[in-house]
Amino acid sequence: MENKRIKAILEKIGLSGLEAECYLTLLKRSPQRASELAKKFSMPKATVLLALNHLVDEFGIVKRSRQKNTFLFLVEDVKELLAFLEREESK
Repeated sequence: MENKRIKAILEKIGLSGLEAECYLTLLKRSPQRASELAKKFSMPKATVLLALNHLVDEFGIVKRSRQKNTFLFLVEDVKELLAFLEREESK
């Protein structure tokens, strides 16, 4: 499945375009810092950090870990996304 189709599905379940891009990028390469993603997307770090925190706290499909003075964001397993989809379907 190509990224555009996956992104469309993620947006359909409620993720913003930026949240979907962050998720897909982390799915390909984890962990990453918010600053790395911000540079990749040419966006302010604060904007990317909001999207990442939303993926962690609201959707539960991205993990956050602390390493020294920085936070790393990662997708450990696609099972978190599947669990989120099941929760949404049961609502």
